Parts: sequence; C-alpha cells; structure tokens
Amino acid sequence: MNGSASEHHFVESTRIGQLPALDQDAFATAPELGRGRSKTLPAALIVGVLAGIPVGSVVGTGCCWLIEYLDHIWVGALLGAVGGALAGGLIAFAERQVRGELVRPDTATMVAVVLNLIPALLILLFNLAWSGKMSYWLATMVFAGPLLGLLIGGMLDRSYEAFQRGALGGSFVFAFIGLAGCGGLLFAIDQAAYGPSPNQVARETRDLLASEWRDDKEMNRATLDQVTLTRKGRNTYEGFADVSFDVFRERLALEVTVKYGMISVQTRLRED
Repeated sequence: MNGSASEHHFVESTRIGQLPALDQDAFATAPELGRGRSKTLPAALIVGVLAGIPVGSVVGTGCCWLIEYLDHIWVGALLGAVGGALAGGLIAFAERQVRGELVRPDTATMVAVVLNLIPALLILLFNLAWSGKMSYWLATMVFAGPLLGLLIGGMLDRSYEAFQRGALGGSFVFAFIGLAGCGGLLFAIDQAAYGPSPNQVARETRDLLASEWRDDKEMNRATLDQVTLTRKGRNTYEGFADVSFDVFRERLALEVTVKYGMISVQTRLRED
C-alpha cells in the first residue's frame, strides 16, 4: 500500500510539474492577440465609410431643416455625406479597437446611431432653449433619430453578413431596404422643408401690415385691398400689395420671409 501510494504520488507530482511547461509551449505557438484584429479592420473601415455616406446625407439634410437653412438643404446633404464617410471610418476603427476580433462587427449600426445623435441633440437644445421644459413629444422626437439609425444600420450590417456568406441575393435585399430607408427620409425632409403655402402667407402678411399701419401716422389712412404672393424659395416669397389712399392707388412690391415661425416683410414702391 505504501509503495502504491508513493508511486501514485510521484506520478501526480510529475504531471503537476509539467503543466507550466505545457502552457508555456501553447502560448508560445499561439497567434498574438493583437495580430488577429487586422483581419476585420479593413472590412469594417469599408463598411463604416459606405454606411456613413447615405446616413450622413440624411443627417446633414435634417440638420439644415432643423436650423431652417432651407434654400441650401442639398448642400447640407452633400456636406453630410462627406462628413458621414469620414466619421464612419473613424467610428469603425474605434469599434474594432474596443470590441476586438472575436465580437461580431456591427459597424453600420454604430455609425448610423452615432450620426443620428447630432440632430437629436439639436432638437433637444432648441426645444429646451425655446420652452425650457421636457415633454413626451420632445422625448419622442429626440429618440426617433437614433432609433431610425438603429434600424437602417442593422439592415446594412445584415447585408454585409449575407455578402460574407456568399448569399448575394439576401445581401442585395438588406442593402436595398437600408438605402430605401435613407431615400425615404431624404424625400420626407425635402417635402417638409418648405414654408406655408403662398396664400396662407399672403393672408398673414396682410394682417401684419394692417396692424403695423394702424399705428403709423402716414399709413393709417391707407386701405390694404389685396396681397398676392408667389413662392420664391423654400421659405421666401415675393409679390405685391394694392393699397388705396384717399384719392389715389399704389402697388407695393413685397418680399416676405418665414423663419422660425416669424414673418418678416420688406416693402417698396413697385415700378411698372
């Protein structure tokens, strides 16, 4: 019994003594941890740049709409696409460095969500500065952008994964859904980035002029007969106002701008 126990103890001691040597050999032949990151980083950069272009154009257009830089809204789309491509590459690089090689890349999702935080912050700051309080409607508007970015980016990431598997049909479908979402948002913002109808602005302009002339010593005897406006830009209008005095009639040229819900009017004598 003593010999057997002694032999068993010797075998176990030998195995335990060899464990560090085996681990050292395994670590010596294993690939370096940082070396594997280069396998997905180039692809992540490409996906980040490609996702940043359509998403950035939507963000640039939306920001121009929010600050009412409406007549140059497509300049905002172009600048947003360029900035989105650059930001997409940086976000992709950071995502791969932080999450590492073994985690599935969600590059397009990260890019879309981060970029859509910009209009969300604009909405939050503008409304808090304007009203000084938070509401459910404001919270909905703030979170709408990042949530839409999550959906669009998810579609683009699934497109890339399908492409890696060789499923080109599925890759095309997912890419089409994501890009169609961006195109739909661009169209919606473009349609929303117009001021009120000329007829509505003409009525409000007439009321504004009548109110201002009522307190003017020279114009308080004038009668404002008709205001006619046509759209000049997205939020600018031009037209004329027929004004009757005691014994004669004048036609004033009008230039009207609607911005931040306020109407500004410039008048001058029309030369016909």
